[in-house]
Amino acid sequence: FYKTGRCLPLLCSLVALLLFSPHLVPEDGTLPPIAARILFSLSVLAGVIALINSLRSLIVVSAFGLPLLIIEWVPANAYPSQFHGIGGIASAVFYSVATILIMLSVWKGHPRPSERIYGGISIYLLMGIAFSIIYSNLLLYDPTSFTIIGADDKKPHWDELLYFSFVTLTTLGYGDIVPQTPTARSTAILESLVGVVFLATFISTLVAEHQRDTRLRDQSDGGSEEGSS
Repeated sequence: FYKTGRCLPLLCSLVALLLFSPHLVPEDGTLPPIAARILFSLSVLAGVIALINSLRSLIVVSAFGLPLLIIEWVPANAYPSQFHGIGGIASAVFYSVATILIMLSVWKGHPRPSERIYGGISIYLLMGIAFSIIYSNLLLYDPTSFTIIGADDKKPHWDELLYFSFVTLTTLGYGDIVPQTPTARSTAILESLVGVVFLATFISTLVAEHQRDTRLRDQSDGGSEEGSS
């Protein structure tokens, strides 16, 4: 899985999505232009490719990723209004599943150090994106879930919820977007806890792996010197 370096393309697509998509989303909250959809589709495809290491994983990941791509490119007026929330739910499920599967691969596998770092950063970014989509779904079903300070009559769009998600994940807490309902507040608390726990666990894992590799390398060098003598 990691020997093929699949996490680096995923990381690059996620960084591009985070950097450019907020500038491409219309302020009125209408459908994003083609450029934003392409960035979103590339991140989905990179996630699918990164997670495919067997026929079983191909079936599981494609079952979540391909419908998401179809929903993203089908016009909203092509299906009944009661199904407009399906895209958000499908996105949240896909990014959540991708985060969990990559996390399991990072912890259970033994990738190269660089690939472990790429995978860990990708997991962290996927967490923020997944929670932003969850917040969008909460806002869709309850418009009072979030409030923008100084603009109470304006509801945040996805790019603003993406910003709020990473502010929460990194525990910055600027306070310009505030969760109002119990569900939104509980979700924000969960995200902040997940972000802190993941960073602590990931860093400690990297340190432990480095110490283990150093110890094995020292033992190997010591054995070589004894053999030569």
